[in-house]
Amino acid sequence: MEENRVVPVYQPIVNRDGKVMKYETLMRLRDKDTNKLITLNYFLDIAVKTGLYSALSRYIIFEGLWRLDTSEHNLSFNFTYADIINKTLLNEIESFFITSPKLARRAIFEITESEIIEDYADMKSFIKQFRKYGVVFAIDDFWSGFSNFEYILEVEPDYLKIDGSLVKNIDTDKKAYILVRAIVDFSHRLGIKVIAEYVHSDIIFQMLKKLNIDEFQGFYFSKPLENI
Repeated sequence: MEENRVVPVYQPIVNRDGKVMKYETLMRLRDKDTNKLITLNYFLDIAVKTGLYSALSRYIIFEGLWRLDTSEHNLSFNFTYADIINKTLLNEIESFFITSPKLARRAIFEITESEIIEDYADMKSFIKQFRKYGVVFAIDDFWSGFSNFEYILEVEPDYLKIDGSLVKNIDTDKKAYILVRAIVDFSHRLGIKVIAEYVHSDIIFQMLKKLNIDEFQGFYFSKPLENI
């Protein structure tokens, strides 16, 4: 962080016509020797164990929030359970929206589903705190480990993002196909829009469109970009 090697990148999320609807804000670390960007998977555990995660997360979130002010696009931000119970961080974000209320209506907060939520009251408080400013919410990585349909009912999100582990092999895995279809049907009946992650080919894209997925994200459309 002192060397400015923590880098926000932005991956587009497109609609059924391939039009960019918004961008997801992601964290990368620039390698000091090669200048290449390292994905979060390689340093998240170390950041958590060394107590640096909260500082990294705050840095990336606020880089994205400031980008909202200089860009016309909507941006989504990832929040782990650790972020949700970090009252200092949440109050700082709320202060930002109080001074820039129009920007809140262009923000999507994605609740990372791959973690166990220890207390749903914390999550509901988090959602209530920011929904009043116009922020919309998504469940990220749905079905990645701890989720079920009750989770959707607890969170009541505006969007649900189906985890890439289901999407990437939907053309060859019949069980994945059936499960994605069930998730889409359940979500739409509740008025929730569905986003498919990890779309990596036209075959996958066309299959997902037939399943009435609303929006799409993946390398088939674009890798994460340093500049929107």
